[in-house]
Amino acid sequence: MISGYSVLRPRLSSTVLALSVIAVASLATAQSAADSSAIRQGEAQWASAVVKYDRRLVDEVLSADFVEISDSGRVYSRDEAVDYQPTGYIKNTIDTLHIRFFGHDAAVAWGAESWAKKDGTSGRVLWTDTWVRRDGKWQVTVSAGQAVINDKH
Repeated sequence: MISGYSVLRPRLSSTVLALSVIAVASLATAQSAADSSAIRQGEAQWASAVVKYDRRLVDEVLSADFVEISDSGRVYSRDEAVDYQPTGYIKNTIDTLHIRFFGHDAAVAWGAESWAKKDGTSGRVLWTDTWVRRDGKWQVTVSAGQAVINDKH
């Protein structure tokens, strides 16, 4: 009986451990999916605000300590970014978007977007945004963009 117990116990422990790992991984995946969706939605809101300026959307996406480094190298404060009203844009579309999480409350999103203006000019921007969750809400705290001059591979 004791020898049977000692053989069964490690198998049972291994099974319980494996099931626990699967449960935790499933929970983390579900959480990541919800967090990923929130960040994707925030990026889409910010991109659409370039075409149809909506101060409320921009204000919602940017954290209180937000800083942006533009493709020209200029540093913008949160207030400057919220007050900025782009003009002449008829399109600003996210082409690619990738997200990497660092723990439960930090993520980096990076990608590319294409834009076009009424005057016929167009271009692409590569960007990196650092997202932080505070009080249950995801917001961008740092953003950096780089204009794509020659998009040939």
